[in-house]
Amino acid sequence: MVFVNHCFARYMYFKEKNVINHNVIGLWCVIVTFGCASSGTIHRSVDTPPQLSITIEPSHTATMESARTEAIVEQDSIEDPSPAEDFTYCLNSKGTIRITGYKGTNNTVVIPSIIDGIAVTEIGNRAFYQKKIQSITIPYSIERIEQAAFTHNQTLKAVNVSVRNRHYASVDGTLFSKDKTILYRVPAGKSLTSYTIPDGVTTIEYEALYGHQLTTVTIPESVTYIGWSAFAYNYLTTIDIPDNVLFIGRNAFAHNQLTKVTCGNNLREIRDLVFEGNRSLTAIEISTKNQQYTSVDGMLFSKDKTVLYIVPDGKDMAAYRIPSTVNTIGDWAFYHSTVSDVIIPDSVSTIGTYAFRSSRLNRITVGADKDYINSEAGFDKDFINYYQNHNRKAGTYIKTGKTWTLTQ
Repeated sequence: MVFVNHCFARYMYFKEKNVINHNVIGLWCVIVTFGCASSGTIHRSVDTPPQLSITIEPSHTATMESARTEAIVEQDSIEDPSPAEDFTYCLNSKGTIRITGYKGTNNTVVIPSIIDGIAVTEIGNRAFYQKKIQSITIPYSIERIEQAAFTHNQTLKAVNVSVRNRHYASVDGTLFSKDKTILYRVPAGKSLTSYTIPDGVTTIEYEALYGHQLTTVTIPESVTYIGWSAFAYNYLTTIDIPDNVLFIGRNAFAHNQLTKVTCGNNLREIRDLVFEGNRSLTAIEISTKNQQYTSVDGMLFSKDKTVLYIVPDGKDMAAYRIPSTVNTIGDWAFYHSTVSDVIIPDSVSTIGTYAFRSSRLNRITVGADKDYINSEAGFDKDFINYYQNHNRKAGTYIKTGKTWTLTQ
């Protein structure tokens, strides 16, 4: 890394002194990237293993020079940027700098727009993960902030953005896209008890309102996308999902105090564990106009009732006979369910991942030779062994203590 920065700095020095002939400029554009893969401006990133790539591409010269010139101007306008040694960083595939971590001790962080003569354009995944900082200032030069860059910062009160930044904006310390259609982060250090998402926001991103003290939230009709853990770990008791919401990500409302959820007309996809950890949630209601989902006794099914998706954590029922219309039990469907006695009809051919994990089952009625009786479905391992050892017979299996018995 030091070698690459040194080479680039020497290149820029000699080029500015007009010592380097433009015909050999391309030879200096050998960009070495280690663990800094870049993919344009897509913000929903995932962790990837370190990669080593070498690209010879003269066209990067103009890009780097432009970014560097703009960054120098911005650097001059930033008061007291944090020193470069407070950060860990590397070159990305464009030859600009990506911030990968923070090792400083100051709780007020001002990201420099230029380090070692190179523009800073990216903030990487978990770069400020669990850092005890109170404010971050993002310079003009930043083009990309990965989704978990500021995750789990319970002391963070403000994300400020240079007004000259072309990709992001800050309103009262809250991070938005430049056009304010994407809500990225309301810093958890604000400890909000209520929040009204501005009208015009279409996307609520990953952990946008994670870990506040929210008891109420207002979601406008403009919203179409609610991301992973967007409202997790708050104190919400009810939630109304507007008609225009199409997608709700995994754990979006996990670990609140929900008792009731109402979903609108156009919801097309609900990911796993959306309402997990809401021990008082008794009902998920779906608009009758919704073409993808329906609610039966507060439980979430596909519209044609062939898939059982969610049994709410707080649904108080000791015994449950799964309807004969059902052929699939979805992933995590009975997770933390209070059901202790379940009857699985022969119509069921598929049980999803961990459908019965952490359930309280002590009585299971099931057909013969069912391949879905396995650990992947989340069944008790003693029950699985007993079922297998008794030739996978149909019947009712009863658990007393740790011992299973079969009645037919």
